[in-house]
Amino acid sequence: MLLEKLHALYHKDQMAIHEKVLVWHDALKLKYPNARDYMLFHLISGSTFKGFNGYFDFEPADSVEAFIQREYRAAFPPTTPGELG
Repeated sequence: MLLEKLHALYHKDQMAIHEKVLVWHDALKLKYPNARDYMLFHLISGSTFKGFNGYFDFEPADSVEAFIQREYRAAFPPTTPGELG
C-alpha cells in the first residue's frame, strides 16, 4: 500500500514529491548511520530489499511510513467526511 501511495504521489507531481523525498532521505542518512538497515529507507531510495532482514521503519518522529501518509493526505485530501485517504 505504501508503494502504491508513493507511486501516486510521483504520478501527481513528480518534481515536487521527488524533492521532498530527497530531503527526507538525506536527513535520515545523516541522523542514522545505519539507515540502510531499514526496509522503508530502501523504499524511498528506490533500491531493492528482497530478502531483507533488517528493521522495518524508523522511530515515529522519523517514520518513512508517516512521511508517505502525510504527503498522500496532503496531495489527495479526503472527499467525504471520515475518509482517511
